[in-house]
Amino acid sequence: MSIHTLKEILKGLVENGFISAVFAKSDGLPLAGINDKSLAPIIAMFSEVASDAKEQLSLALEMHEIKIKYGDATIILRNIIIENSKSEKESFLIAAVAPPEEDIETLKYQAKLLDWAIENALPVLKDLSTL
Repeated sequence: MSIHTLKEILKGLVENGFISAVFAKSDGLPLAGINDKSLAPIIAMFSEVASDAKEQLSLALEMHEIKIKYGDATIILRNIIIENSKSEKESFLIAAVAPPEEDIETLKYQAKLLDWAIENALPVLKDLSTL
């Protein structure tokens, strides 16, 4: 399993309606992406804002998802927490730009696709967390 596998997963998202998608480390460093040139810096900014919000609001748990809706697109960022072999937790991120949510069915479809992407990426991300 490799970065190539992550890229194939993201390709599946784009082939099924997403505009762009990227896997990244928690600091925003991209691991793999499709149509993601301007998405990578946004991930870093979102990650920092989520971390700051957690600290300033004294939240106990990590961010699960950030979603920003525009009239012509939605940016979705999800946190993926991996427990490595040393029982330490490491975060990875998946971000995607999706067409606007037209109805509840579109919202559910996009959520299921992201769930699928995360589920299929877990083995690769677990391997990466041991490096």
